[in-house]
Amino acid sequence: MERRQYRNPPIEEALCELRFAPSSEWDVTVIGRFRERIKALYPGKPREQQLMEAGFQVGPQRTDSFMSLRQGLARVHFPTDDGRRLVAVGHDVMSVHVLRPYPGWDEDFRQRIAEALEAYSDITAPAGVQQISLRYVNRVVIQQAAIALDDYFTAPPHIPEHLPQAMAVIFSRIESFYADKPIRLAHTFASAEAPERQSAYLLDLDLRWEWPAPPLPLTEVMDAVEDLRQRERDAFEALITDKTREVFDAA
Repeated sequence: MERRQYRNPPIEEALCELRFAPSSEWDVTVIGRFRERIKALYPGKPREQQLMEAGFQVGPQRTDSFMSLRQGLARVHFPTDDGRRLVAVGHDVMSVHVLRPYPGWDEDFRQRIAEALEAYSDITAPAGVQQISLRYVNRVVIQQAAIALDDYFTAPPHIPEHLPQAMAVIFSRIESFYADKPIRLAHTFASAEAPERQSAYLLDLDLRWEWPAPPLPLTEVMDAVEDLRQRERDAFEALITDKTREVFDAA
């Protein structure tokens, strides 16, 4: 699909996460050495984030099944001074984030991913990458308090004919897989908080590509990232209408 550029892209956040094959070079000095490599681009104060991981345990009896939470691996965030760009690093994982205003793919985001990958791989020497995730979180704001969703989105949720039709809260999530490559697309559509007399909707596209064994060689990572970016563009354009495009192109 032809690439489109908008005056007012709706992207709130874009992020790319790389999960690496376990590296024998990982130790307590990695975070400090990584910071030295990237501090010219990310001079803000580092901060640590502790992640929680959820799991569902299934026992031999139905009553034995339960949901569990456990503390995940910590990551250290290295932001820019304004906090709108950052790199997060943990044990065998790295992510690059950009916040609104979106700086553009070729103009900024792609280069940030490549530079962070080079710095991380030089320090830890991983055998390759086991998973790449590319996620774009869009917030679509329309200057009307109530709209017909079909006018702006090609696949909005629908309510059966004999139920109340005025939607108060919307949340829809669909996961699908591409036929040509083992890539999963998770598409989330939801209502969002909006200014008075306006409507707002979340359009969240999350693509994931895995290589359990052998891992993807580091020399091929950016080509795979480019592939995911093109699929994300195509998916986004397939989910909106020309009326929505007019919103993004408004002066």
